[in-house]
Amino acid sequence: MKTIRTAQRSDWKADSMNSHAIHVPMEMKLTAKEMKALRIGFIPDKIGDRWFAYMENNTLYLHHSWTGFCAYAVEFAPCEEGYEVASLLVAPTDPYSGNNMALRAEVVEVLIKHCIVRNNLPLLEFQESNETLWEISGIAV
Repeated sequence: MKTIRTAQRSDWKADSMNSHAIHVPMEMKLTAKEMKALRIGFIPDKIGDRWFAYMENNTLYLHHSWTGFCAYAVEFAPCEEGYEVASLLVAPTDPYSGNNMALRAEVVEVLIKHCIVRNNLPLLEFQESNETLWEISGIAV
């Protein structure tokens, strides 16, 4: 079994979030166990892995792995169920994902679920098949 270690900013090229980032509404809650898995992040290990994810404090940063471009920053806050999204910052000029902010919030949710599933903790309740999750409106995640 492959050993998974916690991702850190220094593990990959990771540019800072654009100072003109846009706040986008997002509702998502995680259990404490899911947050534990998310804190591990995601370090790309093959050419097809398009994302690098790591957490600092309670903020998840999501970068395009090929360029280091910081597309998303998701801040979590404790809640009764565990944790919830307190803030989603989206880079306004992401060359890969377009300008549909509602769609981009959905992409963030898929990326979060991917990190949790990949890090070998119980699955969240997916409504779609895994293939559908990876192909949201032509955006390969």
